[in-house]
Amino acid sequence: MTVVVPESHAYGTGDKGRFQGMDLVISRGRSEGLLCLLHLAEVQGVATTNRRAAIGSVHNKAEVAITLSAAGVPTPPAYVGPVRELARSIPAEAYPIVLKAVSGDDRYPLRIVRSAPELARISWPEPAALAQRFQPGNGYDLKLYVIGRDVWALRKRSRLDASPAPESESTSLECKAFHVFPASAMEALALKCGELFGLDYYSVDCRETTDGPVVIDVNDFPNYSGVAGADERLADHALRCACRRKK
Repeated sequence: MTVVVPESHAYGTGDKGRFQGMDLVISRGRSEGLLCLLHLAEVQGVATTNRRAAIGSVHNKAEVAITLSAAGVPTPPAYVGPVRELARSIPAEAYPIVLKAVSGDDRYPLRIVRSAPELARISWPEPAALAQRFQPGNGYDLKLYVIGRDVWALRKRSRLDASPAPESESTSLECKAFHVFPASAMEALALKCGELFGLDYYSVDCRETTDGPVVIDVNDFPNYSGVAGADERLADHALRCACRRKK
């Protein structure tokens, strides 16, 4: 196994020996350097996972929202544009909204905005923002983690609200996460998202409603925190991918 840190390497765009002898390139991250290296590997016929196009497809969160909506995946209504224009355009009944970076950059924290005047006063660091209708929850987010076609479900305390958890779960308030048996509908939803974006390693962030889970976001290669045996499952899936490539 060879570990490559893209930001520590320089290479020629026609370098045909960079991936010589490698059966599979496993990518984690979304930096420009990583995406360029992935592209170089793929044009040379080297197997990769997640693929460069798959990572790119979930980098722009406005495009993620558009793809989910077009595919009929349950997801909150969303709006994209300069913050000042959003304040003028979003109907009053759509508030509160969650303001997030289009780039999916964690440097910009999520913000709950409750009115157009409040939104208009915000100084946003990017030319455009994604405004997603706030989906009330039970104090927890549902996280669906996927490796290949294996799905795990965890509930984690939500950053978006401080609503009390159901009484039956009150003893878990101090836990960072706890496992949920993934119902067939959860599994189907997670796998549909993976197929939409072409991902092998990914997570689906959901809010639970009376009508079922609603997808808030999709991310490539999460940290799988709380998923027991994730390291072994990741390694097994990588080996299967490499073996399929050799056949």
